[in-house]
Amino acid sequence: AASSGASLVGYLPSGTGAVAGTVQGKLRESVSVLDFGAVGDGVANDQPAFQLAFTAAQSAKKAIYIPSGTYILSTAGQNQVLLTGMTNSIKIYGDGPSTIVKLGDDVCTTDFVCAFSLRSAAGVNVEFSDLTIDMNAANNPLLGGVATSLEHCHAIQILPEATDGFTNVVARNIYIIDPVAD
Repeated sequence: AASSGASLVGYLPSGTGAVAGTVQGKLRESVSVLDFGAVGDGVANDQPAFQLAFTAAQSAKKAIYIPSGTYILSTAGQNQVLLTGMTNSIKIYGDGPSTIVKLGDDVCTTDFVCAFSLRSAAGVNVEFSDLTIDMNAANNPLLGGVATSLEHCHAIQILPEATDGFTNVVARNIYIIDPVAD
């Protein structure tokens, strides 16, 4: 099996009182978008890989790591990452401003397109930290072409699925650049 080698290699973190484990266990502490095929080269459409990674992380109750790079989310007319019915808290983190998640050209072709749309019942926490979201306004014009047209193109949309939704929402060191509208 592909994972049998890593499960046999010991890992001892540095520091007094550190507990030994395996390399496999250490690598599975979080889910990387790269594990699901994201490239981060500023050209490839990484949207399918992001959706797969977020879905897997939610099921496994793991954090999502987005390494440095420019990740293009470019599926027109839909939320780029959509998690509904969330029952597990989730943490999404990058390497700071060098982690760029960018909407592709002409993604906001319908109303209410979001880079990230998360929806949960009560008791769920979400944290976004250390990344840049580029909404690419120059290549995602307003519907109708005027500032008063109906257009909602959000970087992060967080909604309850019932009367009560998320318990805590944390955004730390998030840079939203070139916003579209609303």
